[in-house]
Amino acid sequence: MKIILLQSIKNIGQKGEVKEVSEGYYRNFLLPRNLALVGTDKQITHIQSQKTKAVEKLEGMKESAHSIKSKLEGQTLILKEKSSESGSLYRAINEKIIVELIKDQLHAIIPANSIKLTEHFKNTGTFQVKINLFKGVDANLNLKIE
Repeated sequence: MKIILLQSIKNIGQKGEVKEVSEGYYRNFLLPRNLALVGTDKQITHIQSQKTKAVEKLEGMKESAHSIKSKLEGQTLILKEKSSESGSLYRAINEKIIVELIKDQLHAIIPANSIKLTEHFKNTGTFQVKINLFKGVDANLNLKIE
């Protein structure tokens, strides 16, 4: 009997998958716990079309991440900030400031949570900034604080 899993079940499958199980297993275990539905042909084709759309969407997101990476990779952002004579900045440079710099200087829009800083920059100098655009797609750019 074909079923559609409503939740992930160990040794059976992940949520949304179509699986073949015995009728007794479905009736006695899966149905009372609302873990699965009977998989009609219409439901199965609907789920498969949803999976196809999701895969296409992920591929589109990955392609756009690669295009943004080509814009950002190896670029140098220049930021002029007020600092003391010793080179300490009066404000820390955080992810939001870097996002605005990228938007202004490189004309690319990225979310602030994609920038991975170990700590905020508090001194003048040149720093490496790592940006995680998509799973497996990272870009590195330089930030020069004057």
